[in-house]
Amino acid sequence: ISDEELHNGMAEDDICNFISNYIESWNRYSGNFFNLYVNNELDRTPVMEFNKPLLTVMFDTILDNAGRHSFNKTLRPDNQVEINLSLTEYDNKNYLLIKVANNGIPFSKDFTINDYISHGVHSSDTGHYGIGGYHIYKIVKGHNGFLYIDSNSIWNVIIEILLPIKKITGDKNIITIYENNCI
Repeated sequence: ISDEELHNGMAEDDICNFISNYIESWNRYSGNFFNLYVNNELDRTPVMEFNKPLLTVMFDTILDNAGRHSFNKTLRPDNQVEINLSLTEYDNKNYLLIKVANNGIPFSKDFTINDYISHGVHSSDTGHYGIGGYHIYKIVKGHNGFLYIDSNSIWNVIIEILLPIKKITGDKNIITIYENNCI
């Protein structure tokens, strides 16, 4: 992703509306192996400068990887992917926190964020190298954001993306402090 490609597509817009439309489109046109939904915890609208085509590629990569790797291309009624939106503060700046979580096969115990963003290191059942994390990372960094991977007792895979907020409109939201060590 070149700087020119990123900045030529940048526009200020309501990212929550973009994500809602993206999810509607994904659910309508994709051959899903999981149920996809959004949990929007925001009372206010974060207006951000972002590149819609590149964020579409980012979400496509994350969701395609979930279908291929977390769910092994097997549709079951309990396969779930949730996109959770909230506000957070990191390094004294406000960010939109986008958590994309699934209940599929977890990352291996020794899998790190550096493994996730490596390019050409991991082979998969498709014969390709990498799992798309490298491209996701480039898009997030191109937006001056941060990336983190995690899991918990509910979600086996959590990809956390922090994107900087330009301004917020509407009622006051609680902004929590983000405590993970992002890259």
